[in-house]
Amino acid sequence: ALAYAMTEKYDRAIVDHTRAIELKHSYPFYYLRRGETYDKAGVMEKACSDWRKARDLGDTRSWSIIRRIRCLGK
Repeated sequence: ALAYAMTEKYDRAIVDHTRAIELKHSYPFYYLRRGETYDKAGVMEKACSDWRKARDLGDTRSWSIIRRIRCLGK
């Protein structure tokens, strides 16, 4: 997923991130990264959703992202 994201192949990166989530759905890092990829692809609603999920699973980095871009209330 990272290689696809770095080469701006966001659709493919999102597919890989989603597969990782399917395999280990309680791991917040995957939601954090998929959220970042959605953000780069311009899909802010899904990015915020993934960051909130990562936060709910205990990832503290997600909280700072959510506060910075103000998607907490959405």
